[in-house]
Amino acid sequence: PASSAGATHDPAAVTLQPKVLIELQQFVKTLSTNYHKNPFHNLQHACHMVRSVSELLDHFLAGDKPNKLLARDPMAVFCITLACIIHDMDHPAVSNTTLMEEDADMAEYFNNTCLTEQNALDIAWELLTGETCENLLQCICSHSPSELERFRKYMVHAMLATDKLDSSLW
Repeated sequence: PASSAGATHDPAAVTLQPKVLIELQQFVKTLSTNYHKNPFHNLQHACHMVRSVSELLDHFLAGDKPNKLLARDPMAVFCITLACIIHDMDHPAVSNTTLMEEDADMAEYFNNTCLTEQNALDIAWELLTGETCENLLQCICSHSPSELERFRKYMVHAMLATDKLDSSLW
C-alpha cells in the first residue's frame, strides 16, 4: 500500500483486503503463465530471485540499523520484489544482443535497449493497469496520479537494473 513520507513500515504488519489479496494472487498466477520452459530464464529462476531478494531486503530492514530509505518506502520494497517476479517473463532464451539481430521490430520498438526487460515490464504493466487488478493498483498507489507515476518510475528502474549487460543502467 502507498504510505506517507517518513512513515516506517513493517511488511509483516500489512493486511490486505480480501478483494486485493484475490487480485494479487490472480495477478501473480497470470504472470507465471507468461514464463516459457527455458533452461534458465524461467519461473523457477524468478521464484529463486524473489526468495533471495526477500531475504536480502529482510536483512536491510532488520537489526539495529535498518536501511532508513527502504524502511520509509514500502513501495520501493514492493517494486524490487515485483521486478524479481517479472524480470524474465516471456524471455526468448537468447541475449538482448542476439534478439536485436533476430527481431528488428522489437529492437526498434524498445530503442535497442533492454529488450527482454522492457517487454516483461510492458506485459506486467498491462495486466496491472487492467480491470482485473483495479483494487490491487489502488492499494499500491491510491489512484493518485503522482503515486502512479512514482510506482511506474520505480518499476522501470528496478526492471532495467536486471539487465546485467547494459552498464549504463548501473
